[in-house]
Amino acid sequence: MNGTGKQSLLSDYEKVADRLDELLEAFQSMHFHPRDYYVGGPSEAFRKAMNERSTHAIALNQFHAYIMAHLVHLNNQ
Repeated sequence: MNGTGKQSLLSDYEKVADRLDELLEAFQSMHFHPRDYYVGGPSEAFRKAMNERSTHAIALNQFHAYIMAHLVHLNNQ
């Protein structure tokens, strides 16, 4: 069949998965403290930052699940 070969696809998705693992690890280990958000008010700015951070963490984890689903599918072929 025409299209990208299995090994090439696997290699591409594995590279993305590896980088995503690194990104998720770096994101989770970032310093994140209420003292860093005092400018917007004692609790309001930090609460907003925490909500935004949570939104991005969810999106990153969803993308990770998407990539992993492709890898599982490719490995099962």
